[in-house]
Amino acid sequence: MGRKIYFTYAITDDGEPVYSTPGGKAHLVTGSPRSAIQGKDEAGQKVIDELDLNSTLEIQFRKYTDLIHRARRGETSKCVSVFGLSVGQILVLNRRSSGQPKNSQNLLRGMLYANVFTALESLLSDYLIESVRNDEAIRSSLVSRYDDFNTKKFTLRNLIAEGKSAEELVLEKLQYGVVYHNLGKVYGMYNAAFGIEFPDFEALARALVNRQDIVHRNGVARGVDTERIYNGKARVEDIAKIYTHGEVLQLVVDAQLFVIELLKKLAAR
Repeated sequence: MGRKIYFTYAITDDGEPVYSTPGGKAHLVTGSPRSAIQGKDEAGQKVIDELDLNSTLEIQFRKYTDLIHRARRGETSKCVSVFGLSVGQILVLNRRSSGQPKNSQNLLRGMLYANVFTALESLLSDYLIESVRNDEAIRSSLVSRYDDFNTKKFTLRNLIAEGKSAEELVLEKLQYGVVYHNLGKVYGMYNAAFGIEFPDFEALARALVNRQDIVHRNGVARGVDTERIYNGKARVEDIAKIYTHGEVLQLVVDAQLFVIELLKKLAAR
């Protein structure tokens, strides 16, 4: 018999990935979180079948969730945990999206799709900021090796007028002057601070185009003729990209894999 897990979206302190049913009822299941799971009773199996929890992507999600939880360490463990919880919440809402009115499903899935990048940005920014704040060697490496910190000159008069230390100015730049979904730029900062190469992010870069459409163009792709909306011949939902349950899940798994590989590189430096 496999170990017991319950349905809710969270990760327990012991590293147990757990899932919740749409109605909030806990169903006992057996099986490893990294492989197929089975219901202990008919109701539990029905939930597994209805939510397709043994699909390849769902199993990958459980496996990656477990790996991310185990990768937490030191001062940066909180931001890794927050990422794990965030994508877990996205997945639960994505599963429930099919139960929404048809004209609301795509709106919800689009928001969840974009929110995957929000979760990733939060991890990338918090990890870097906490590392720079707590490690002088990392801070010095970032400042000396990252070109953006060497293009603006500060005189002693500037620093006195600002009333801030060099460390405070660096942290301010990281907190307010960086767009963390610009993965190319963030790669340059991580390379300078930690001396690592980024994992492959080609899939994320392609998905980022969709994120920009969702956030800035209400889900309508750049170049699509929107004139029909303004003259009353079409609605936004008629020309916006349709996002499936599987596309959202795929992006979650792609983001998880990127984070896992990134954490491995950071741990090995």
